[in-house]
Amino acid sequence: MATSETAARNALDTLRPLVQPAAQARFGAAVAALDRFMALNAQIIALVPRNTNVAVRSPCHLIRNGRSSQVRGDPARASPRAGQAGIQRQA
Repeated sequence: MATSETAARNALDTLRPLVQPAAQARFGAAVAALDRFMALNAQIIALVPRNTNVAVRSPCHLIRNGRSSQVRGDPARASPRAGQAGIQRQA
């Protein structure tokens, strides 16, 4: 990402002297948008390590592993014939 940011900032520096005075506000908005994007990217990168210990299990994963009763509102739990309704459990 650092390489991409450097390339984007270099491109903006190259364009800066070519921008007409009437378009300076839009050019400033483009620079500000890049700054916001990079700040948001930094926030995301900072949050990723905090979430690495979270075990996320989708309902599909639970059904495939025969633990569908752990899923709230699971149709397999509501009816003993749920297997006939298209939900099949692997042994």
